[in-house]
Amino acid sequence: MLTLAFTYIALWIAFVITAGQPLGSDRPLRWPLSLATIPLLMGMLFLALRVAASVQGSGGWSGDRYISAGAAMAIAALVTIGTMLGLVASLRVVLWGGPDWLRWTIVGLATVAVLIGSGRAMVYAALGGLIWGALVAWIGIDRGTVARTDLVLTALMVGTTLGALGGTL
Repeated sequence: MLTLAFTYIALWIAFVITAGQPLGSDRPLRWPLSLATIPLLMGMLFLALRVAASVQGSGGWSGDRYISAGAAMAIAALVTIGTMLGLVASLRVVLWGGPDWLRWTIVGLATVAVLIGSGRAMVYAALGGLIWGALVAWIGIDRGTVARTDLVLTALMVGTTLGALGGTL
């Protein structure tokens, strides 16, 4: 679950926060390669979080050798941070360098997953998404189809997440 949460945070950063910024590459974007690296990065993130959890639970013992718990946690934290940065970069290339339908599918599925996974806060998540989505749909009425769809999906993602967080708290 923690791996999915960290991946959602990376998706949030790649879609919501860095949406208006140019990708900064003159070469053609390699979004299929970036799409293929995302599962690998998620696997690395899972392993780093697993190592951090096992070191914390075992007190530093690993087989016949004693490993400093602080050193193992520091290495796991560095791998987690590096993997998160790689995920943000790969997701950004896939979302903004690939076709529009791929971006909409990824963000839509992530938003639905947050809505379903919010548990008892599902009503709050749905209301948050609907309120933000309706507000932004009204504000972005004068934009083109692609820009309006991106804006509405951003609002749905933000509203659903904030509604789920608020309903959980």
